[in-house]
Amino acid sequence: MISLVLAIAASVVLETDVPATMRDGVVLRADILRPDAPGLFPAIVLRTPYGKADEWRDSFAIRAARAGYVVVAQDVRGRYASDGVYHPYHQEGKDGYDTVEWAASLPYVNGKVGMAGLSYPGAVQWLAAMEKPPHLATITPLMCFSNARHFFFTGGAWDLSWISWFYLNIAPDARARVGLPGPKTDVEAQELWEKHREEWLRFLPLSELPVLRNTAPAYYEWLAHPEDGPYWDFAKSKRATARSRSRRSTSPAGTTRVTVPPGPFATTGARARTRAASSSVPGGAGRRGSIASVKENSISG
Repeated sequence: MISLVLAIAASVVLETDVPATMRDGVVLRADILRPDAPGLFPAIVLRTPYGKADEWRDSFAIRAARAGYVVVAQDVRGRYASDGVYHPYHQEGKDGYDTVEWAASLPYVNGKVGMAGLSYPGAVQWLAAMEKPPHLATITPLMCFSNARHFFFTGGAWDLSWISWFYLNIAPDARARVGLPGPKTDVEAQELWEKHREEWLRFLPLSELPVLRNTAPAYYEWLAHPEDGPYWDFAKSKRATARSRSRRSTSPAGTTRVTVPPGPFATTGARARTRAASSSVPGGAGRRGSIASVKENSISG
């Protein structure tokens, strides 16, 4: 697969498992696609819990690299090639800041860094932007939350699609990392999900669902907190929304506006995860997807 991709993108250099050390010493790893040419280029950071190889194999990443961008596809903390413990969303602000600044320091990057991605890779952009990394020039978050009130709960009711999200997208790698029994690939997880879907979705009480007990502690942690309250502040990005629409950030390459896609690009996490659960492809649209374009004028040059 790698040789096929590189044959298509003959003018692109691929570096795999490039380490970035976070402020607490934890090492995260990225695959980097960049132009096979001398000079300095703007970077596009894609941070994902779904496996970084899926990101750079996407046509967007290849086209971006061939067009003169350094594409940094990173496994978030505690996922796949990256070290540490995965705590969904909680660590993404600080890790996002550190990753942006690390990407800006790469010897072939011109100091301008943008972020792209949809669903979880969209949400991590909001959380990073709230930390105000100096070299972040633009974000393009798609199909992600703006407020936990409409993301983890729907009309006050717990969103059952989180069961499929954890089981299909998170649990296989969690098992593989520590050698737990059970499905360790998307295909294996999808097969068992189709067999037990109704049983697991109808299980009560929700807080005693056994199937996620050893692989998704965050599911039970979330359920232990009421819909309202300070616990959910980790997933509130409205402050970032208001700030990002008007804030200007200064980088060595100049002053650039943080751009935000218009409202119609956003959708609720529930809708994305529902499509993922019902898709014939493991993970489906809610797991990952193609990004048609970025606002190149925001970070180019």
